[in-house]
Amino acid sequence: MCQIHKNDEFALDVDNNIRITNYDPIQNLFIRKLHLSPFVFAVTAFFVSALLTLIACIGTSAHFDYLNDSAAIALQLAIPVFFGIYAWMPNGIEELIRRLRTSNIFENTDGIDELISKFRKVYSAKWILILAMTVSAATLIGKIEMNREDNTSSEQSAVTQSQEDEGSGFSDIPGWLDKWPEARFYRAPIWFLISYVLIFFSYNVIVSIFFLVRLMKLKPIKLWLFHPDKCGGLSAIGEFNTKIGIMLAAIGLVLCFETLAADQAGSLDTTHLLILGICLYLASAPVFFFLPLMSAHKIMEEEKDQELLHLAHRYESLYREAVNSLSTGEGDYTSLSKRLEKLKELYTVASNFSVWPFDAKNVRRFFASVGSPFVITLITKIAEKIVA
Repeated sequence: MCQIHKNDEFALDVDNNIRITNYDPIQNLFIRKLHLSPFVFAVTAFFVSALLTLIACIGTSAHFDYLNDSAAIALQLAIPVFFGIYAWMPNGIEELIRRLRTSNIFENTDGIDELISKFRKVYSAKWILILAMTVSAATLIGKIEMNREDNTSSEQSAVTQSQEDEGSGFSDIPGWLDKWPEARFYRAPIWFLISYVLIFFSYNVIVSIFFLVRLMKLKPIKLWLFHPDKCGGLSAIGEFNTKIGIMLAAIGLVLCFETLAADQAGSLDTTHLLILGICLYLASAPVFFFLPLMSAHKIMEEEKDQELLHLAHRYESLYREAVNSLSTGEGDYTSLSKRLEKLKELYTVASNFSVWPFDAKNVRRFFASVGSPFVITLITKIAEKIVA
C-alpha cells in the first residue's frame, strides 16, 4: 500500500494502479471512457481502414490495382498492430511502473512516488497533441497532393515497364493510389490517424526511457539475484520492450514493401522521404529497444560483481583455512572441503546471473521482429533475379 497525498493531484491510488494518461482525445474517448480493449480497438481500426479502401476501390474501379499493390496490403495488415500498441501503451506503462514499484528492489518507495508524479505530468503534456495534429495534417495534405501532377506520366511508364517484364511473375505497376489519385481522398483519414498514433507511440517510448533512467538512479536498490524472472526482478522492462519490438516490426514491414514497390517502379532513387524513413527506422529501432534496458544493465552488472566478489572472499578465506588444516592437521579438513565445494557451486550459479533485464528468448524476438522485414525484401529481390 502506498500513502495518499491529498494535496497532490497526481497522487497514487491505494492499490498501486498507476494511472498514466496522455493529453489525447482519441485515447481518452475510446480507451478510458468507452473502455475498448487494445484488441477491440485494433480490430475496429482494421475494419474501418478496409471499409475506406473498399469504398475507394468501388468509387474508382481500382480494386484490381489495389490487389497488385503489395505495399498497400502490407500497410493494411500493419494497421491493427499500429492501433493496438497505441491503445495498449498507457496501460503498458502503468503495468511497467506498478511491477517495478512492487518488485521489492527499491527499499524506499517515497522517491519512486515523487518521480512518478513528475513524469505523469510529462506524459500528459498538451504540446504533444498539437505536434501530432500538425504533423498528421501535413502528412494528410502531402499524401493527397503527392504525384498529382505527374500521374499520367507515371501510369504510362508503369505500362511500358510492365510490358517489358511480362512473364516475370511480379507486378511492376506503381501503387494503386498513383494510378487512382482520386482514391487518396477516401484514404485520407487513415493516413492522418497512422501519423497521429505513431507520434504518440514515439513520445511515450521516449518519455519512458527517461523515466527508467531516472528510476534506476534512485538509491538504495537491491536486486534479487535468484529472482524467478531470472532478471533480478526487472523482467517487466524486457517484457515492455518486447511490445515495442512488435511495433517496430510492423513499421519495418511497411517500409520493406514500400521499398520494393518504389524499386519496381524505378523511383527508389528519387523517393527521398522513403529513404529518410528507412534511415530513421534503422537508427531509432535499436535505440528504442535497447536504451531502456541500458538503465537497468549497469545496476544488474554491479550487483552481480558484488555478489561474486563476496563469494570469492569467502572462498579465499575457507581455502586458506583448509590449506592450514591440511598442513597442521588441526581442524576438520573434510568439512572445509565440502564447504569449498558448496561455495564453488554457488559461485557458478551467481556467475550465470543475467546482467540484462531480458532473457535470450526476448533478444531473439527483437532481432527477428526488426530484421524480418528486410530479410523478406532480400528474399524477394533474390527471387526476382531467379525468375527473371
